[in-house]
Amino acid sequence: MRRLSPIPLALVIILVVPLVVGSASPIVSSLSYHDGFIAVEVEGQGLRWVNLYTEDMRPVWSSAKARFVEFNWSSSSAIAVRLCQGPCYNVNWQRVQVYDPATGHSWNSSEARLVRFRWSPQGKLAVVLWLSPCPDYSKHWMELYDPTSGRSWKTEYRGFVYAEWSPKGEIAAVVRDESGYHLEVLDDHLNLRWSSPSARVVDFEWSVDGRLAVRLEFNDTKVLLLRDGSSVEELARGSEIHYAWSEDGDLVYSVGGEIRSVRFPHITTWVVVLLLGIALVVLARIVSSRRSAGGTQEDE
Repeated sequence: MRRLSPIPLALVIILVVPLVVGSASPIVSSLSYHDGFIAVEVEGQGLRWVNLYTEDMRPVWSSAKARFVEFNWSSSSAIAVRLCQGPCYNVNWQRVQVYDPATGHSWNSSEARLVRFRWSPQGKLAVVLWLSPCPDYSKHWMELYDPTSGRSWKTEYRGFVYAEWSPKGEIAAVVRDESGYHLEVLDDHLNLRWSSPSARVVDFEWSVDGRLAVRLEFNDTKVLLLRDGSSVEELARGSEIHYAWSEDGDLVYSVGGEIRSVRFPHITTWVVVLLLGIALVVLARIVSSRRSAGGTQEDE
């Protein structure tokens, strides 16, 4: 007969005991198992919250309670819980609570009508906060939290709509302004690195190498920009533009029905170039040493 391991048995107890005790007891709404920790979403008396446990079901932390919650893990073991006073997809009062069991650091974002949060690949959390719903975008801002150091940063009001992290830890954020929309690129301390022109519509996508493709729509004209490091290049301008990144980080796009592509050197390419360079240096030294040896023999 197969024996239950400690973790499944503990989870069975959590799931079954509330049903035996009665409906008045808190019930489990969902479970998530990540990097040696178990997050249990609990519901009771019209409220929900998240309890965090170790693998042996030792309690570690509990979030605050709200009418609705959503939670997400960082690339390590930190957990972010979105606390909503109404449906989390709606515009009502919300905030984000973070706990990192590796460091014991915890953090609460500001409260706003709507919050959107994204973990970076390096484990930092960016939160876009809307103080007011559409069409007043002026009172939106962003906050950033690093669970490792326990430090947080905050922007002034700048009309942020949403944001996405790059693989290298930069943030691209769509911003609403008086002229329409533009894109801002910020570093992992919320310092502004680059801002696009304002347009009627703006969309973007990061490559796996941290390059950024940005499409701006001005009335009847569309423009495709490529940001590569600190340089920005206009790739195309026309009435209809589409683009896509490959899994390797190459860019393909269409303008006026013509398909074009931009290929970039990848790690394997650089390795080949490096090895070739080393081989040439070694070969040059061998040739040089042989010539030196030949000259010495002639002198004798």
